[in-house]
Amino acid sequence: MQNDSLAEFYATAGPYTEPTVYRERLRRIGADYERAVSFVARLIIHPIEAKRAGVRGNYRSILRDHVFHRTVDDIFQNASISNILDEYPDDETPPIDQRAILSCDHVALSVISILRLSGLAIRMRAGFALHIIPDTPVAHWLCERYDRTERSWILSDPERKVPVLPPEKWVSGSRAWLLGRAGELDTDQLTMSSRTGNNALKFALLADSNCLMKHELLTYDWMITRSGQQKPPLYSKPYSALTDEELELLDSLALGCFSVDVDRNSLTILWQNIVKPENRRPA
Repeated sequence: MQNDSLAEFYATAGPYTEPTVYRERLRRIGADYERAVSFVARLIIHPIEAKRAGVRGNYRSILRDHVFHRTVDDIFQNASISNILDEYPDDETPPIDQRAILSCDHVALSVISILRLSGLAIRMRAGFALHIIPDTPVAHWLCERYDRTERSWILSDPERKVPVLPPEKWVSGSRAWLLGRAGELDTDQLTMSSRTGNNALKFALLADSNCLMKHELLTYDWMITRSGQQKPPLYSKPYSALTDEELELLDSLALGCFSVDVDRNSLTILWQNIVKPENRRPA
């Protein structure tokens, strides 16, 4: 079955999910999804939750620094996280104000990095959640876990601690692109990474395709001038300036993402037509 062979691809780490720091400690968590989520929840708190809890800090600076947490090692070398891991045993919950203030993408990346150490097939997705604010698409990153018995993917939200999210509560970046292009999605209400409307739509598609190709937070590399990865032209180009040919290329990429469980090789070719070797980290 194609799904089973595809699962093997997502059961191994990529350039963003291969931990070197605290590796043995993370490996001991095993292939238990709930345990991995609980472990990461001790380390990371979302900015909105931190504000609600009265955690003080320069949130403008904190949010600006999020792009520098691109790999699992970047995340676990965060001063707050390394302090917790060095000072607290795994069965002890540190105070909220000692946790790292990071976002849903960092939570998802941490969880999949831990579980891939034990060979669990799991992948990250970027898109828009419909369960955070009712009837409002919210930019979000979450996970899909492969069920080898059912040969299907289970949608899970580790940051919100939702182990099984109904499919109707999620619109992946690739599906959002297809719906938007068909006029079946109000793109004016979309926001993602400081982009709005159709530019958010394009960003979501590229982010989602990066996730499916195990280059989960490559978009952060593109945001940082000194990262070493050049920005693909289609990343920087405004949606309004895209040519018909470029729109068709992105349409094909979205369809490739949507059918990745049928033919990953086609998605790889489509993605590499946009994300050249100079635009990405070595696999």
